[in-house]
Amino acid sequence: IFDYNYRALGERQQLLALNLPTPEPPKLPPLVGTIDIPKHDFMQSRQYIADNLFFTHKVLYPIMYSVMDQWDQYSADLLVDIQLEDIALPCKITDFQDRQLAVVQRTADRLKLEWSANITATLQNDLDGHFNFYEDSLQRYVSSRMARFFRTINLIMSTQLRTIMINSIERYVTFIKRYDVVDGGTVDLKAAA
Repeated sequence: IFDYNYRALGERQQLLALNLPTPEPPKLPPLVGTIDIPKHDFMQSRQYIADNLFFTHKVLYPIMYSVMDQWDQYSADLLVDIQLEDIALPCKITDFQDRQLAVVQRTADRLKLEWSANITATLQNDLDGHFNFYEDSLQRYVSSRMARFFRTINLIMSTQLRTIMINSIERYVTFIKRYDVVDGGTVDLKAAA
């Protein structure tokens, strides 16, 4: 009865004539203990992040930086030759194809023999005291920090190789568009180059 709201206009007018005090708003139920906040050990969390976030680890950060820094020597390489400086234009399609295959082979060999070998040597030399490279149990290796670190390095290297592919495709599309013939006309190859 006390929580009844007098909504009808006639009832509200009768109550105004009595000069009754306005009812108190209903009280909200207490929220004490309804939200459980777990204890937080800051130092334990900080140690966990330091051990597992490799970009913040004092031993692993320089190695990751070195992997990314070594990429600067190879990041400008392309898998296509868009300059065609050694080929007299117009050229045969077989000459163009041979030139492109040579560029792809040269870039691939450089990446396989220099880039990946340098990173492997960096990892072996700098991490030999930090990780056990001679783990005999595959199950222990898969669940180890070393495996997670190598997956991170693999991800970085895959992304770097992907940038060469994307840059090569973008530059090759731009190269092909230079020789695009519009409305059945002809293209001066010397001017396009």
